[in-house]
Amino acid sequence: MNLFIIKLVIICTLFGIAAYQDYKDRLVSDYIWIATAILCLPIQLYELFVLNTPPLQIYLIEELLFILFFLAMYYIKLFAEADLIAFIVLTIFIPIIPEGPLTKFFSIYAVPGLFVLSIIVLGLILGIIVYIPINYLHNMGMLKKYGIKQEFSMLEKIRFLFMVLVPKESIDNLKYLPGLKIVCNHQEGKEDKNLIPLSDEHEQLVWASMGVPVITFLFISILIHLILTLAGYVL
Repeated sequence: MNLFIIKLVIICTLFGIAAYQDYKDRLVSDYIWIATAILCLPIQLYELFVLNTPPLQIYLIEELLFILFFLAMYYIKLFAEADLIAFIVLTIFIPIIPEGPLTKFFSIYAVPGLFVLSIIVLGLILGIIVYIPINYLHNMGMLKKYGIKQEFSMLEKIRFLFMVLVPKESIDNLKYLPGLKIVCNHQEGKEDKNLIPLSDEHEQLVWASMGVPVITFLFISILIHLILTLAGYVL
């Protein structure tokens, strides 16, 4: 179990650096992932081929399923490239948590893949919880700024929580908001960019998706799981 904790501390530390880069510049250096592999690979190989934790066949099947799923999510543009790499790195080096106090208290973590899946899911939930009020307050501010007082359908109200309104003239200015991703098919040489306007009456505002620094929230989730793991030995 000590090897697992060492590996988790290494990952938490390096993901902390990646989280800072992701939040500040929305760009994570490849050296972070290279360093993670160099430091964690020897421990992972020892666990697999000496300790047989988890069995190699289970490990390979788990990795295949995770990677195929993450590639599918990346293909439909749900996550950025750095997010995809971060997910794969986590699944490679945290395939299963060894038996110990944490698996006795949370028996579900003994199932291969559930510990890392818990890290990823919690990170995504934290991101959603943080950005929903940010999106909502931003959108309310834009409506007030443009003097818009119309009624919206339930679907539109949900969109207010997960997307942001931006002025149509700012669609080519990515510095308008950090990590902004515009919802349009930008084709050079064509005026029609297939923008999604707020409404037929208010075409000056279009919907966009704010790029969420997923790795930042993954780091917070890893830190929580690390503390939980250590607490299992202390309590």
